[in-house]
Amino acid sequence: MPLPRMIANSGPREQTIADQQQRSDLAQAENHGVGRNRAVAKVFCFISVMRAASCLPEGLRASMTHPDTAVPQDFQATGGNQAAHVLPGCLSLKDGTKSGKRKAIWEYAPTPELRKEILSLFEATHDLPASFNKADTAAEIRRVLGAPGLKQVFETCCQYLLEASPPRLKSGERIVMVDRPLVLNAYRLWVRGSIDAYQFAATGKTKRIRTHRPADVRDGPRIGARGPEWTEHDLIARQRDFGRTVHGASGTVGEFMNQESYLRAYERATTDAFPLGEFAIKEIELPFERKLPGGVTQGYF
Repeated sequence: MPLPRMIANSGPREQTIADQQQRSDLAQAENHGVGRNRAVAKVFCFISVMRAASCLPEGLRASMTHPDTAVPQDFQATGGNQAAHVLPGCLSLKDGTKSGKRKAIWEYAPTPELRKEILSLFEATHDLPASFNKADTAAEIRRVLGAPGLKQVFETCCQYLLEASPPRLKSGERIVMVDRPLVLNAYRLWVRGSIDAYQFAATGKTKRIRTHRPADVRDGPRIGARGPEWTEHDLIARQRDFGRTVHGASGTVGEFMNQESYLRAYERATTDAFPLGEFAIKEIELPFERKLPGGVTQGYF
């Protein structure tokens, strides 16, 4: 049985002007997807610079499976909403010993401030209706058949970064920095894998909706002399079907349709464009440097 969530703040999150603005569900879904991609990119940058700074030793294995670890969470959800995590799960790193001792990635950071900063990425949630969490789960779930889920994709990308050699000078000396080409390659692997996961999950929602669907419920409008059109009977049948419980599930057709549309929005929000600018990357690098006599900058070794 999983442990209870490790919630940083017991009260509801403070509402901002942005929270109070009326936004469509699809706009919220795209915002959730953009937030996920930014957080993923930051984790990739942290892994790269921590490898260069010798904070992450050789031989570590990325793992997204850790039933003995409480899930970190920043705030309680409000009203009937749920706290939808931004990242697809917690990242633990196992050493190469026979016992395979496991630690959360933030535990490898060299200072308390950095540990808190990295932990905050995995705590982060968005206060959203329950269907967003269900859409996330459909995309995240581990699969043997079909496109890998987000947890598998994220784990694979992190392992790719862990196995790469840190950047070095011609002299062989390590450079404590984010290896930008490497991180960009990892992010593109994430983009391709996550888009496949969203598409697979969305298609699955559509298939579930169509299972045992009444014969009078149409997928699309009829094509008549004046072009596509819905008859009154078609619209009544579709409206009635929204409340039908999906075969083999507890959710309704309307809820599954919402989840499918959110998954498509996550897909639209995911592109090859790296979501962090140079200033944000330098902010990640800076804490891993320390000043030596003469103003020389040196990383943690």
